Amino acid sequence: MSTPRLSLAGRVALAAALVAAVVVLAAGLTAERLVARDQRAELETDIERAARLAPAIARIAGRSGPAAEVIDDLDTRIGYVVLDGDGEVVATFGTTPDPPIASSGPGTSTVRADGERWRVRTVDVREGLLGGGAASVQVAASMADLDASLRSIRRRLVTVGGLAVAAAALGGLAAGQAAARPLRRLRDDAARVRGTADLGMRVPLDQGPAEVDEVAGVLNDMLGRLESETARTAAALEGARGFAAAAAHELRTPLTVMRTNVDVLARHADLDEAERATVLGELAVEHERLLRLLDALRLLARGDLAAAEPSEPLDLAELADVAVDAARRRHPDARIVLVAEGDHTVVGWPEGLRVLVDNLLENAANHGRSADGSLEVRVSVHSEATTTWLVVDDRGPGVPPQLCASIFERFRRASHGPGSGLGLALVAQQAELHGGSAHVEDAPGGGARFVVSLDRTRRGPFTSHRPDPPEPPSARRPAPGAPPPVPG
Repeated sequence: MSTPRLSLAGRVALAAALVAAVVVLAAGLTAERLVARDQRAELETDIERAARLAPAIARIAGRSGPAAEVIDDLDTRIGYVVLDGDGEVVATFGTTPDPPIASSGPGTSTVRADGERWRVRTVDVREGLLGGGAASVQVAASMADLDASLRSIRRRLVTVGGLAVAAAALGGLAAGQAAARPLRRLRDDAARVRGTADLGMRVPLDQGPAEVDEVAGVLNDMLGRLESETARTAAALEGARGFAAAAAHELRTPLTVMRTNVDVLARHADLDEAERATVLGELAVEHERLLRLLDALRLLARGDLAAAEPSEPLDLAELADVAVDAARRRHPDARIVLVAEGDHTVVGWPEGLRVLVDNLLENAANHGRSADGSLEVRVSVHSEATTTWLVVDDRGPGVPPQLCASIFERFRRASHGPGSGLGLALVAQQAELHGGSAHVEDAPGGGARFVVSLDRTRRGPFTSHRPDPPEPPSARRPAPGAPPPVPG
């Protein structure tokens, strides 16, 4: 069973009561000591003054009459006990204990007699008594008044201290309740958010002290992150459903064709060599198409999880040079030119950037042939302070304006030509993952120009945040010292 915990108001009240108790106790002890010191000093002064009369007291000891009465009238608080050389009481004057105090030796001491404390000072007197004998005189003062005064002070301190502690506890309770009121409002606001399950709600600010507003701000930030992550998860699930449906549709076509050709070969074993070669050729084409499609799907999935992929500094111009050489081998009739000078280092995922360049080159090879069938592709890389640009120009028919926005969607395939419809989707995905963007426009000399921007300032791991795309080089003037825009 758990122990009940104090509320904030209870803790403030307890702390205030404890502080008040400590303060009152310290003040009371100090006051008591000061009063006791002053009264004791006053008593010691009276005893010291009375001790000066010890020789006279000793000389008249044993007498009766006016002298004794005069001594009795000196100070009623002081008593005198005259002792002979054997320590026997010879005479007493004033207020003394009953029975008298026995000899305690020279000096001043505190003794208890007759039910109370006495302060006693013994003074030796040589030849003081009548008859020439030695004597000693005890000067005794009762401490009853001092003790009574201290007891009265203690009672008052206890009373005042109790009232002060009670008042401090009540004041602390009221202050704690007032301080907890903004927290209760914050709790109620958070409960409303929890009850409605609406992550778009926010906890009001400026409801109390700065610390409460800080907690409210943290809660709002958390709600914002949860809202963003929930929306992202919902979008990812919706995208996954669409992706799975589109992938199933795209995979069905080559698989159906392959199944048909396999059935033809199985049912018609007597096909001649030419027909058999045709069927096998179609099987090989569909098989290759299926492999490309699966590979593109794999790369898209890896791109969606690119936060787990390692990134490293690399020169985009060197990577483009390797990709251009590979494209030249795949398309021997193509004229592919690379223009890149200087340092074009970016931090990114090497395989993802290679996929980006390869797909731009393959797209140009598939759709960028001119009217006479020739293929000329120009690849340019240049950098500014924060951005590296990759530009691919072809001399083909270009892209209709109504398709410029949708051409980078997944499974968006041209009505003519090969391809899975995922190449440019991979380009857009990798550009976004590297802090940039991709778009298509008309090339200056005719054809299509694909422009990809990459963020050079990015140093951390991949994130899904997409910053505002930088302005393309063809739409602005170059900054001082920056490379000029790519010529047409």
